[in-house]
Amino acid sequence: MDNTESIKSTESTQYMDNMDNMVEQFERGIMNEYSQMDRFGVYMDGDGYLYLSEMYVKEGSCGQGVGGTVMVRLCLFADINGLDIRCIPCSDDDGCGDERLMRFYGRYGFEVSSNYGCGVIEMVRKSCNIN
Repeated sequence: MDNTESIKSTESTQYMDNMDNMVEQFERGIMNEYSQMDRFGVYMDGDGYLYLSEMYVKEGSCGQGVGGTVMVRLCLFADINGLDIRCIPCSDDDGCGDERLMRFYGRYGFEVSSNYGCGVIEMVRKSCNIN
């Protein structure tokens, strides 16, 4: 590896470390700000996507717009940082795609990117890159 490749590799690693830290701070901020959230998980995956691993609103707070507000915040965070978002919508922990959630994510610009069969789909939202 020549010096230029070494510098690029170091810069890339630093960028990903910085993004990981920013994503962790964002995740903690959502959980601290929205007590109506039961679980919320995001991380940078190995392909450079912001991956939404879980988003559950507490049962007594469903239907009050909390999920939509958090999605707007997530999309804005992703757009500012030039990140596409990936998720596998499911309403329970068995990984099954859920039509209601697909419509919900669709309202925020997510589109089906992969169909793994057995009702398991992946959705992606491309960044508007507003930065």
